[in-house]
Amino acid sequence: MLRTVINKNTGKEHRAQFDDFIAENEMLIETLRTEVMENPYWDFENEIFYDKVE
Repeated sequence: MLRTVINKNTGKEHRAQFDDFIAENEMLIETLRTEVMENPYWDFENEIFYDKVE
C-alpha cells in the first residue's frame, strides 16, 4: 500500500512510498495528498494536508 512519509515533529511531507522503512524522525500515514502544493505539511489535529506559506 502506498503511504505518505511525514516528519513526525513538524508534519512536513517527505515522500510517498510502498515499503515500511523510514528514519527515526519520520512517520507513515495512510492519507495521500490529492492536490498540488509547493510546501505540503500535515495538520495532525484536523488530519489534512495544507500548503504552508513561509
